[in-house]
Amino acid sequence: MSRVEEEVVEVSPALMAHNAFDSPRLALRGRIVTMAEDVIDDGILYIEDGVIAAVQEADAAAPDGFDGVEAIENDGNLYPGMVGLHN
Repeated sequence: MSRVEEEVVEVSPALMAHNAFDSPRLALRGRIVTMAEDVIDDGILYIEDGVIAAVQEADAAAPDGFDGVEAIENDGNLYPGMVGLHN
Protein backbone atom coordinates (compact mmCIF):
# COMPACT_ATOMS: atom_id res chain seq x y z
CA MET A 1 0.00 0.00 0.00
CA SER A 2 1.34 3.47 -0.86
CA ARG A 3 0.84 6.69 1.02
CA VAL A 4 0.13 9.98 -0.72
CA GLU A 5 1.51 13.10 0.88
CA GLU A 6 -0.65 16.22 0.62
CA GLU A 7 0.84 19.66 0.28
CA VAL A 8 -1.11 22.58 1.69
CA VAL A 9 -0.96 25.67 -0.50
CA GLU A 10 -2.12 29.07 0.71
CA VAL A 11 -4.46 30.73 -1.78
CA SER A 12 -5.53 34.33 -1.44
CA PRO A 13 -9.24 35.01 -0.82
CA ALA A 14 -9.28 37.19 -3.96
CA LEU A 15 -8.13 34.25 -6.08
CA MET A 16 -10.60 31.89 -4.46
CA ALA A 17 -13.41 34.34 -5.23
CA HIS A 18 -12.38 34.60 -8.90
CA ASN A 19 -15.07 33.43 -11.26
CA ALA A 20 -14.23 33.06 -14.96
CA PHE A 21 -17.77 34.08 -15.85
CA ASP A 22 -17.43 37.34 -13.94
CA SER A 23 -13.88 38.29 -14.91
CA PRO A 24 -12.53 41.50 -16.39
CA ARG A 25 -12.35 41.83 -20.15
CA LEU A 26 -9.18 40.21 -21.52
CA ALA A 27 -7.32 40.50 -24.81
CA LEU A 28 -4.73 37.84 -25.65
CA ARG A 29 -2.37 38.52 -28.56
CA GLY A 30 -0.45 35.91 -30.49
CA ARG A 31 -0.72 33.26 -33.18
CA ILE A 32 -4.31 32.03 -33.17
CA VAL A 33 -5.37 28.65 -34.55
CA THR A 34 -9.15 28.38 -34.81
CA MET A 35 -11.24 25.23 -34.58
CA ALA A 36 -11.85 25.62 -38.34
CA GLU A 37 -8.05 25.30 -38.73
CA ASP A 38 -7.69 28.91 -39.87
CA VAL A 39 -4.46 30.53 -38.66
CA ILE A 40 -4.10 34.19 -37.74
CA ASP A 41 -0.35 34.80 -37.35
CA ASP A 42 -0.83 38.04 -35.40
CA GLY A 43 -4.25 38.09 -33.85
CA ILE A 44 -6.11 39.05 -30.71
CA LEU A 45 -8.53 36.85 -28.82
CA TYR A 46 -11.05 38.93 -26.86
CA ILE A 47 -12.72 37.38 -23.80
CA GLU A 48 -15.58 38.80 -21.74
CA ASP A 49 -17.26 37.08 -18.78
CA GLY A 50 -15.55 33.79 -19.59
CA VAL A 51 -16.83 33.79 -23.19
CA ILE A 52 -14.93 34.44 -26.41
CA ALA A 53 -16.21 37.79 -27.67
CA ALA A 54 -14.09 38.04 -30.84
CA VAL A 55 -11.12 36.57 -32.68
CA GLN A 56 -9.50 38.88 -35.20
CA GLU A 57 -6.35 40.29 -36.77
CA ALA A 58 -4.31 42.41 -34.35
CA ASP A 59 -4.51 45.50 -36.59
CA ALA A 60 -8.34 45.45 -36.64
CA ALA A 61 -10.29 47.83 -34.40
CA ALA A 62 -11.12 46.40 -30.98
CA PRO A 63 -14.72 45.21 -30.48
CA ASP A 64 -17.18 47.42 -28.59
CA GLY A 65 -16.33 47.58 -24.91
CA PHE A 66 -12.67 46.62 -25.36
CA ASP A 67 -11.27 50.10 -25.98
CA GLY A 68 -8.39 50.61 -23.59
CA VAL A 69 -7.97 46.90 -22.79
CA GLU A 70 -4.27 46.19 -23.26
CA ALA A 71 -3.52 42.94 -25.08
CA ILE A 72 -1.45 40.38 -23.19
CA GLU A 73 1.33 38.98 -25.39
CA ASN A 74 1.40 35.20 -25.68
CA ASP A 75 4.63 33.49 -26.73
CA GLY A 76 2.80 30.43 -28.00
CA ASN A 77 -0.27 29.45 -29.95
CA LEU A 78 -3.81 30.26 -28.87
CA TYR A 79 -6.52 27.70 -29.59
CA PRO A 80 -9.86 29.43 -28.88
CA GLY A 81 -12.29 27.06 -27.21
CA MET A 82 -9.60 24.74 -25.87
CA VAL A 83 -8.06 24.81 -22.40
CA GLY A 84 -4.29 25.29 -22.37
CA LEU A 85 -3.38 24.01 -18.93
CA HIS A 86 0.34 24.54 -19.52
CA ASN A 87 -0.07 28.32 -20.16
